[in-house]
Amino acid sequence: MREHLKAIRAREHALEVIEERRRTLSRKTDDADKKLGRMERENHKNVGAQRATLDQLRIDLRTTNSELTVEEAATYDFKRSTTRMWMGLKFGGLLQLCEKGTIVAEYGKMTISEIPEVITRPGRLKCTWNGKSKTQVYVEEADACIAEVALSTVPSVGFRDRRHYEQLYREEASANSQGPSETQQPLEINVPTTGVTDISLSSPHDAAQLPAVYTGQQTVDDIGVVSRSPANDSRAFATFPGPKRNQEP
Repeated sequence: MREHLKAIRAREHALEVIEERRRTLSRKTDDADKKLGRMERENHKNVGAQRATLDQLRIDLRTTNSELTVEEAATYDFKRSTTRMWMGLKFGGLLQLCEKGTIVAEYGKMTISEIPEVITRPGRLKCTWNGKSKTQVYVEEADACIAEVALSTVPSVGFRDRRHYEQLYREEASANSQGPSETQQPLEINVPTTGVTDISLSSPHDAAQLPAVYTGQQTVDDIGVVSRSPANDSRAFATFPGPKRNQEP
């Protein structure tokens, strides 16, 4: 569980770095635009160089915006999948504990039922206990049943490949350039909801890269619940929220 939570925090930090770079580029672009306007009014000799600088800043800003859009989608899906995994570990462990406790309780009741309750007459020998053989059988059966109980968790599609999100982004950009289209709905992942799957205790970075995608247009939080907030700020759902920073209008 700790490894999964660390992985979530690392992805959140990577997203915050891109957001900070975007804010810096946006501020530099605005300053360069204002400076170019002032130089054009003054007929400054370095207008051409300033215009080239502004064009390059705008290219960098568009590239960063694309990178941020892809990283936001990938991070949100990563956090949902990771939350599903670590909570599956938590409740899977609880289920394992309860199953073992049930076995111990049932065989314990059967064992103590072998204690005799006959009346002992004063001055005579105490009654003998003849349940040793049955008790030994109960203990062996209980050990065998406990050994069969395994840790299980909720089925998950695993982690997605970032390159797949980049491909989806290019497809969305191409579709938008050709004209408006109907609002797409999230792609439902057919994960079985009945039964359990044996858990793999490997690191989240070693998980298989599966091509499961999310192509929704509406704003949702990190667990998939529709959000009414128009802002798309990853820190709003951060696992370890940091200090608030001033946002640009």
